[in-house]
Amino acid sequence: MELSELQHIWKEYDLKIDENTQIDKCLLKEVLIRKPIKKINWLQLKALLQLIAPAIVLFLFFTRVKLREPGLELYIGISLFLCLVLLGYVWAITYYLLLRRIAFSESALTVKSQLIKIKRYKIRTLQWNYLLWPPTILSLYLMLNINSSFNVIFNQAVIPVLLCVVVFILFSHYRFISLNVQFNQLNKELEEIQELEG
Repeated sequence: MELSELQHIWKEYDLKIDENTQIDKCLLKEVLIRKPIKKINWLQLKALLQLIAPAIVLFLFFTRVKLREPGLELYIGISLFLCLVLLGYVWAITYYLLLRRIAFSESALTVKSQLIKIKRYKIRTLQWNYLLWPPTILSLYLMLNINSSFNVIFNQAVIPVLLCVVVFILFSHYRFISLNVQFNQLNKELEEIQELEG
């Protein structure tokens, strides 16, 4: 064999090795992408349930509860309540659409930036949701037919109400932490994919 034949054979083997390496990288990327895709699908399912559940709860609520007599308090309560519910729906729909826009066919860096935007949006809307609970409770109080004995019970139940507020604050703090953990796990998995691409 001459030197030129050996060089030609060497180049052919190099090309085959490069092709196999590319195929291996593609397969590895597909394997690594499966887990984040499952998590995103789970987040999409939860977001979809958040769109459906309030309608069912509202239907059950308004069919079972006795409202006040028509008057200013009732109309203010209904108006405030519907505004808050519509605002929550707009936020939930936007979150669901943001999750649907994620395309794993794009680079890992692009997907990562999309996830960061979604995380910021979700945290911001959660903060606003928690801040809007008192007006929601006020609107329910204005709508419902609650007699004066409720005021006596409420005045005697200051400690349970404070306990509920503390539990609510702790739950919201836990929710923010769990949301951060979810998105941090997704970011770690996308960093592995990004290293594979780079």
